[in-house]
Amino acid sequence: MTVKNFSLILLALSFFGCQKNDGYKINVSVTDSQSGMLYLLTAIDRKPVPVDSVILKDGKGTFFGKVDNSEIFLLKFENSQETTPLFIENSEINIVLQSDDIKNAKISGSKSQNLYEDFLKQLAPFDSERQLLREQYKVHFQSNDIEEVRKIETEIDNIDKKRTEMAQSFVENNRNSIVSLFLIRRFLIFTADYQELSEILAQTPQELRQNSIYRFFAQRLQLMESLLPGKQISDYSFQNTEGEMVNISDFRGKYLLLDFWASWCPDCRKVNPQNALLYNKYKPKGFEILGISLDNDRQKWIEAIEKDKLTWTQVSELKRWDTDAVKLFGIMAIPTIILIDDKGIIVAYNPSHERLEEILEEIF
Repeated sequence: MTVKNFSLILLALSFFGCQKNDGYKINVSVTDSQSGMLYLLTAIDRKPVPVDSVILKDGKGTFFGKVDNSEIFLLKFENSQETTPLFIENSEINIVLQSDDIKNAKISGSKSQNLYEDFLKQLAPFDSERQLLREQYKVHFQSNDIEEVRKIETEIDNIDKKRTEMAQSFVENNRNSIVSLFLIRRFLIFTADYQELSEILAQTPQELRQNSIYRFFAQRLQLMESLLPGKQISDYSFQNTEGEMVNISDFRGKYLLLDFWASWCPDCRKVNPQNALLYNKYKPKGFEILGISLDNDRQKWIEAIEKDKLTWTQVSELKRWDTDAVKLFGIMAIPTIILIDDKGIIVAYNPSHERLEEILEEIF
């Protein structure tokens, strides 16, 4: 979602602010603060953009506006990083909260918000169990208890699968709500391929096709179409560990695996040994890997390369998610891999490791 698009939304909010009877009215009451600024932000961007704001007076403020059907924003205090999702409909919505606890804001008057909170109640046991396991993971990781670390990783993976399955079920049972689109964005979009995203868009009711999440999905589908097998990969230049420029096109004549990863990504580090096995097996036959890191700390990046014994070419812009390559190649989560052939044609976009092995076996 671009700033330009949301500038239009902001203009619309200002216009409809004068027409308080047919839009929404959001009454905010902050119980522990008398002043400050409260913002509405976009909810789908990696870096949310302000859409509207209100100055609190005596702990109170009011947003006015209008939406086509329903919309999702984030609520945020000035000088705070904490946010909470806010589902807006053309109704009167009341919010009671504390300035240091925005995530537990009491929100009433929005049917979509009520539905979302029902989902959170179902999710809570999984989140509590996951948080406990994460704390145990840190203890065993620091003590270098590899066996226990691997065991906990498996348990966390199982919980994540259950959370995803629960989200899928919730979405199926609530197709006519914007909450379902939000849950797809939060839980399911990261693994959705072109066909799955096409189906999501086709199944979205007409009345929900004007909101920001649907438009985001539509834009992503267009990008994914350019990354389908058989499409030519776009060229891109990166700096390697020596500061030299490396192009994707430098590897023409060989099959190349673009491996998006980072030193701070546990799942990436977990698959590095598997990538090493494939690299050693197929390199003599014309296979290469280009490791593209989403790090922003050069030292940690280099240390991870050395610790994981990654012998293939490594590059990074050291901008974390702000690298243009993330947008160009549709990267929404890591690890993500893209296999291209010796002519730069995409063979597979983010296949499972098992499927990657099958493809390489068929090729070589």
